[in-house]
Amino acid sequence: MYDITGAIAYSTAWRSLTFEAKTTTSVGSIPLFTTINKQPMYFLLLKLQDSTRALVSRNFYWLHPTPGSYGQLAGHFRSTKIPVAVSAHATISGHTYKIRVQVANRNGNTGHTGATVVAFALQFSVVDRNSSGTDTRILPVTYSDNWFSLVPDETAVVDISFQVKKRTISPKLMLRGWNVADTEVTFTIG
Repeated sequence: MYDITGAIAYSTAWRSLTFEAKTTTSVGSIPLFTTINKQPMYFLLLKLQDSTRALVSRNFYWLHPTPGSYGQLAGHFRSTKIPVAVSAHATISGHTYKIRVQVANRNGNTGHTGATVVAFALQFSVVDRNSSGTDTRILPVTYSDNWFSLVPDETAVVDISFQVKKRTISPKLMLRGWNVADTEVTFTIG
């Protein structure tokens, strides 16, 4: 659990748990909005790993008490655009592009903001760099993940695939986020 500044407000791990398929089991509680952690908003990251520690499921939430609001996501949090580290590699087979992108939230290590915060609501899009107008997206595109957030020091890998059948189209990969600077992602081809 992270507060709006990216500080860990609570962390725990439950180990060696076994469950029957298609059942619901309580494994513990998280002290949200209690006297221990009395913040107006939290980011909550839940990860489920198998016995080999391979990731099975990742769920990310942003929460506020009732009544409350997500007002902290506006103002300084949104206007201070943080950098994220992005690298990408593409392969082209016929008309099909397959791009593997690695995105890392390491903004606290850059000296940019002086603090590491959650990189919130990241979203990729593929556009035609030779096009102008209101919607220059190349469609359809398949993303292994999109509209995701990264907690401090977290990395994600996203696979993207699409087809380009016209030689006049030049694909450009863009990354945008709520509090992340718009970034053109350069990808190597090979």
